[in-house]
Amino acid sequence: MIDAGNDTGPVQDPVIRTVAAGRGYQWLMQGSDLFARQPLRLLLIGLLSQLILGLIQVPVLNILIAVGVPIIFAGVYVAIAAAHRGQAPYFQYFFQPLRKPLMRTRLLLFGLINLGFAVLWVLLVWSDLAALADSGFLESLLNADPAAELPQIDPATFAVLGRFFIKTALYFMLYSFAIWFVVPLIVFSGLAPVNAIKISVIAVLRNWAALTVYGLSLLVIGLAALLLLGLVQLVLGALATSPGISGLLATLVFVPASIFIQMLIYCAKYLAFTEVFSVDVETEETPGQWRA
Repeated sequence: MIDAGNDTGPVQDPVIRTVAAGRGYQWLMQGSDLFARQPLRLLLIGLLSQLILGLIQVPVLNILIAVGVPIIFAGVYVAIAAAHRGQAPYFQYFFQPLRKPLMRTRLLLFGLINLGFAVLWVLLVWSDLAALADSGFLESLLNADPAAELPQIDPATFAVLGRFFIKTALYFMLYSFAIWFVVPLIVFSGLAPVNAIKISVIAVLRNWAALTVYGLSLLVIGLAALLLLGLVQLVLGALATSPGISGLLATLVFVPASIFIQMLIYCAKYLAFTEVFSVDVETEETPGQWRA
């Protein structure tokens, strides 16, 4: 039993369903249908989320944005929930998690937990980073001329580099799947962060087959999208009268396409959450009335 996100007292942990493996593919297909209900508004909300995340490059704001990433994700989920229920996903929906004190606190705590796991990753690969620094590879890479070829890598350094990438890929793949349902569990089920992580891990383990199919399907879609965008770039390059115009046209195509893929992933994960936990997300017509 845990305190609910809407301050109404303790609630039971959500019931976890085990779904068929094929549902992983269907989440993506149904996610595209969900996106098609409000494509322009969801694209704008996706663009807004990316603009906010881009502020992580600002030295003063980087830590704040890093901790607040779950709030940004939560806002996107709330907007998608509105579209799912046939409502227009107003920008007010995107900012609802920030305006709900208990939910905001829980999401920020989850952001701090994420930072803790990032520190754990640094400790995990520290020996590899130190070895790369001692070999001079990092220094040569940082000081290399962008137009020149990459510095030569000796076999020992190559082995360390490979170990570093394998550790990093496995760590973040496992962690990303472990926290797959955490943000919607905090937002829609009112769970505290630690309990949400526990429930998310259990749900992922029970539905590993569907999530594997989802991941493979997304990989195929991503590769197809990259191929298509590459062909578009070639066509635009051939039609454009100057490199500047070609770059502008490419940007006008690639930015909406990348945001669409991002929102497709959000929509699919939202639908996966509602199915695995049998959740019927309630939203109100008036954004200000949405649950705490």
